[in-house]
Amino acid sequence: MKKLKYSRLKIFHYKEKLDSIPKDKKTILPPLQIRIKPTNVCKHNCWYCAYRADNLQLGKDMIVKDYIPKEKMIEIIDDCADMGVKSITFSGGGDPFHYPYLLDTIKKLSKTSIKFASFCLKIPSIVQYSTGINFLISLSLSTISFRAEL
Repeated sequence: MKKLKYSRLKIFHYKEKLDSIPKDKKTILPPLQIRIKPTNVCKHNCWYCAYRADNLQLGKDMIVKDYIPKEKMIEIIDDCADMGVKSITFSGGGDPFHYPYLLDTIKKLSKTSIKFASFCLKIPSIVQYSTGINFLISLSLSTISFRAEL
């Protein structure tokens, strides 16, 4: 399988998607929301994780130590801001809180109009949107709790 690298020209590898765009459209609207998996690193070993299950395809070719380099993440954020993307969620094949450049990424995002969130299902997670409101969300297979702080 040929791996495609992140590129502004990647869309040209998907002719059927290009052909599906109506010819009378002058502008192609950006996606409203993008999900980014910044790292595959995870130390939780959740029994229900689809990326760690031996019988599922999701993690088959995954390199557990992989993460998006800082420069590439900044480039992706710049592209999202330029396109007009409204929000980004960090989740993953790993725990986004193990991403070594998460703080730098959030600082960069806070200088844009993009709303953002990050979460992990194993531990209580801080979800911070660029509005300055912090949410603490704790999820388990049996309970969900929510608290907002200004």
